[in-house]
Amino acid sequence: MVRQILLLTSCWALASCEYAVRDPFHIGYRVPVQLADGQHVEVETLSNFSTGLPVFYVQDLLSEEECSAIRSAAPRPAMMKSLVAREYQRVTKKRAARHFRDVDVDRDQSLDGDELAQFFKEAADLVDFTWDFLSAYLPKATAAAGDRRQVSQKEFISTDWVKFFRAAKKHHPDWFARHSYQTFVEYSDHAFLQPVLDKVAAVTGLSKSLVRRTAESMQVLLYPEGGHYSCHHDTAPDNPDFPRFLTLFFFLNDVDGGETVFFGTDLNGTYPEDRFAAGEDVWGPIESKCQSVRSCPGFDGSSPFASSLVVKPRAGSAVFWYNMAVTNEGHVGRFYWSSIHGGCPSKGEKWAANIWLHAAHRAGQEL
Repeated sequence: MVRQILLLTSCWALASCEYAVRDPFHIGYRVPVQLADGQHVEVETLSNFSTGLPVFYVQDLLSEEECSAIRSAAPRPAMMKSLVAREYQRVTKKRAARHFRDVDVDRDQSLDGDELAQFFKEAADLVDFTWDFLSAYLPKATAAAGDRRQVSQKEFISTDWVKFFRAAKKHHPDWFARHSYQTFVEYSDHAFLQPVLDKVAAVTGLSKSLVRRTAESMQVLLYPEGGHYSCHHDTAPDNPDFPRFLTLFFFLNDVDGGETVFFGTDLNGTYPEDRFAAGEDVWGPIESKCQSVRSCPGFDGSSPFASSLVVKPRAGSAVFWYNMAVTNEGHVGRFYWSSIHGGCPSKGEKWAANIWLHAAHRAGQEL
């Protein structure tokens, strides 16, 4: 009788345990899942806590028809350029002076290459550049070579940075942190998306009602040839709104390149395991190193992220992961800095879609 009571009051039987997360067990572990339409899929563990972050992969979760329907629900005229927080900020002379003070770390009244790179990142999320391209805007600095290249305060403030960023965007979109187009699709506007949400519930192990209640509008993405997204987190540790505790990312077509890289993972044991439990003091510098598309494993053979998990696009497949710990009741726990990830440059058009699930409330808050 006691055993029966315990079974009846197990976590899976209680509404208070509706946020129970999937156990990754070990890499290569596969869980068979039957979908509502009778289809059988497998949820495969690609990474777990021992390698940095629990990441799961599901092949053929969406049918070819569903992939096509999602793309059709996001017509090209509805797609807008994907923006990041600092993009298109106008750098007037007054703002340039402030930027100079902020990035002149050694207070020598000039900026070296690292300090200039910090300015580009803060002003417009530009994460790559060449001195050759800069020569038209900073002739004095670029006349020197190597470590002697220093941008004086006078030359920096007198530069037309608005013109520079516009030219960089036109000729080198790959230099910016994000190069894609997006739109958001409402589930209520498309009946075929309800079964898609139910598939998300099935493979994550969450209830249909929870997924339908907490899913953010589907984000549909179109990456042009060369499109990418530098390493980032899908939510922030101090997000004032309901944080995205889980990300499920669909690949909607086959394409060469365009891999999703989990820069916080380490499949070969290259780094000490304790870094996965570290905070921003450790992960901040790591994030700065994976901003450039050159950080993609295999890009030039020298990436410090060569042991990171890489998932190649395959139409209908999905990958999902947790961005933070969450209790069975939906309280947010530790932020997973190791959930940092990005999209490498595609060699053709890449279609994808995000579904984010929100936690119910923060620790200490009531529903």
